[in-house]
Amino acid sequence: MISPVLLFALNGVAILFDLLNRLHDAANSIATSAIVLSPAIGLVLAMLLVLITSWGFRRFTPRAADATFRKLQLLSAAAYSLGHGGNDVQVSMRAVSHADKVRTCEGDL
Repeated sequence: MISPVLLFALNGVAILFDLLNRLHDAANSIATSAIVLSPAIGLVLAMLLVLITSWGFRRFTPRAADATFRKLQLLSAAAYSLGHGGNDVQVSMRAVSHADKVRTCEGDL
């Protein structure tokens, strides 16, 4: 004869397995929809940005627009370079920090 405790335990495991399986299916559904929707959302946002930019510069002469965009491109490149350089500094400081930790721990051994 099977004990009631064993039956309750098996039912609990089955219910938990079903719940985890449903969560896994939901996560797969979310990931699949994100893979499909992400490029579409990016396209819509890019088109909106082009519309806003072209509307904002509609009264500029070609020469003035060119001069403005040259300055903005320089500003954008400087910000990108600053961000990239900040990442490099973080990597270097991590190496220095580890080397310092090894140096200070050697005296304790």
